[in-house]
Order: sequence, then C-alpha cells, then structure tokens
Amino acid sequence: MSDRITMIRQRLTESLSPSSLEITDDSHKHIGHAGAASGGGHFTVHIVSEVFAG
Repeated sequence: MSDRITMIRQRLTESLSPSSLEITDDSHKHIGHAGAASGGGHFTVHIVSEVFAG
C-alpha cells in the first residue's frame, strides 16, 4: 500500500469511523492528463459511515 493511500485511509478513519472503506489508486489512468504532473494522484474512495446517515 502506498504512503498516500495510508495517509488517506488514516485521515478518513479518524474523522469518519467507517464501517467500510476501500481506496483505489487510479493515477495510472490519468498519465498525460492536465494536472497529473503535479503528482497529487487520482483515487477512488468507497466509504460507508454512520456520519452520513440522516
């Protein structure tokens, strides 16, 4: 697991206490796109948390 995914997972877990959390690095799909050179990455996040209820 990459350091960036670890950081994202930690921050989401601390703030949202998810019952389910899946993070996928999609950066390889964006090579050559504007903004990709900045190195921020592209991620897909699927999250389930009671925080979103209501």
